[in-house]
Amino acid sequence: MKTKKKLIFRLILALALCVGVIFAATLSMSAEDATVTASGTCGDNLTWTLTSDGVLTISGEGEMEDYDAPWWSYRDSITSVVIEDGVTSIGYYAFSSCTSLESVTIPDSVTTIDDNAFANCTSLTAEETTAADDTTAAPDDTSSTVTGTADDVEITTFAGASTGTISFNDDFSLTYSFTNTSTGSNNWDNFVVEVYSDDGVYVTVRADNYGWIANQTDTTDTITFGDGLSDDEWAAWNAAMAAGSECTVTVEKDGANITIICQCGGRMFTANACVAEFENADLTVHLTGENVNLSTVSYAYTMASGNTSAADDTTTADDTTTADDSTTADDTTTAEETTAADDTTAAPDDTSSTVTGTADDVEITTFAGASTGTISFNDDFSLTYSFTNTSTGSNNWDNFVVEVYSDDGVYVTVRADNYGWIANQTDTTDTITFGDGLSDDEWAAWNAAMAAGSECTVTVEKDGANITIICQCGGRMFTANACVAEFENADLTVHLTGENVNLSTVSYAYTMASGNTSQDEPTSPQTGYAIASLSILAVVSGAALIVTGAMKKKK
Repeated sequence: MKTKKKLIFRLILALALCVGVIFAATLSMSAEDATVTASGTCGDNLTWTLTSDGVLTISGEGEMEDYDAPWWSYRDSITSVVIEDGVTSIGYYAFSSCTSLESVTIPDSVTTIDDNAFANCTSLTAEETTAADDTTAAPDDTSSTVTGTADDVEITTFAGASTGTISFNDDFSLTYSFTNTSTGSNNWDNFVVEVYSDDGVYVTVRADNYGWIANQTDTTDTITFGDGLSDDEWAAWNAAMAAGSECTVTVEKDGANITIICQCGGRMFTANACVAEFENADLTVHLTGENVNLSTVSYAYTMASGNTSAADDTTTADDTTTADDSTTADDTTTAEETTAADDTTAAPDDTSSTVTGTADDVEITTFAGASTGTISFNDDFSLTYSFTNTSTGSNNWDNFVVEVYSDDGVYVTVRADNYGWIANQTDTTDTITFGDGLSDDEWAAWNAAMAAGSECTVTVEKDGANITIICQCGGRMFTANACVAEFENADLTVHLTGENVNLSTVSYAYTMASGNTSQDEPTSPQTGYAIASLSILAVVSGAALIVTGAMKKKK
């Protein structure tokens, strides 16, 4: 009997030991269940690892990179951030829009937390630190956050619509969240964010890490971007944007400095602009784009002080900074508000009112066989035409032409297809320059757009002997710069003409430094021109993007 009891006891003890071993193994396995989801570097001497349980760990020594969140495509799955001892800074926008992030551990070694490191971390309520007191906490938001929704838009032509504007009269931080679905095939067929002032200076930043400043008068204004992608990376990014990418765009103003961070297609791109004219200016922001649908648009912003208001849709099809929505030049606040990406010649100050009007619709077959009617100037000016160009021919040059000419017969001719000349000049120093043309495939697409009926704008500016002509048409923007000594103090006349083209719904708006203007009758075509030496600059969709390809010669 005693032996039997000993046997039963031994069996119970063995069973207990087995249960203990299984329980310990289970605990060990549960602790090791988390597997590495992704990893990489985030500084010269820093690495990051994200595990399947949502823990993002930053290890190493030194500073974290600014505006570079390599874990951004995993942001929705990050629930905890552990920054290990040795890390000395948390970069700008490091964990921005990690909406599932609930806790952050920050060691004593971190001495700097840059702006918006935890922007839009809506689940984060507090930061856990190893320090006795948190001396490196992210900046407090002393002002309330304003949130709202904006218009969904379907955009075909560049800046043909916007989500609606939001206005600010002080420094601010604004974040849009939305779905971007590209309906085109190019990098630029996606959202665009624009920041502009009441006097027409604006910053444009495209989703594909490109942009420009326009209409600036301060020569120190600058805009810079980060590195682009390889061809394969762009192809993958395009596919993600076409499939419908969840995007966030953050716009920040600090004095004259504008920072725009675009997180889209699994990438993050950053633009930094310094615009002297923005220092104390009231600014307006909107989302627009080209060949893209923007949906489920929401926003949140804070401002240092003052009032804000969500205004109506101010984006026009020709990307002017008008106060109301229109595609005609006569609805602009001033004619000098153009979208010249390189804008090296500032328009004269508008001390007089803007003159607006409509011009003749024309059907033109032979070169310069008719014109929309001339407008004359006796001082520096800025003139913008808006119209529909419908080519009835098959060549690049079968489209509109703009001409500027003086009473003594010297004139500048610029064609829609980024080509032109100076004629009858007597000064050998006269010059005209363009930019690079397009590839054969790009010209074919441009021709198709012009034949289908392209909404175009042409801006002509005179500043002394300098003439700047910006043609926006067929989804492209081409710029010509001419220096014509004979134009320095001359009375000039401008008109639109062309070849094998119909020009319709023509309107115009202009300002002039001083003096009177008058609209005259259509003029006969100019003849006897001489072709000046050319170099070409092409601007794609309004951006100063250099593209390769042979220039199309004049027939």
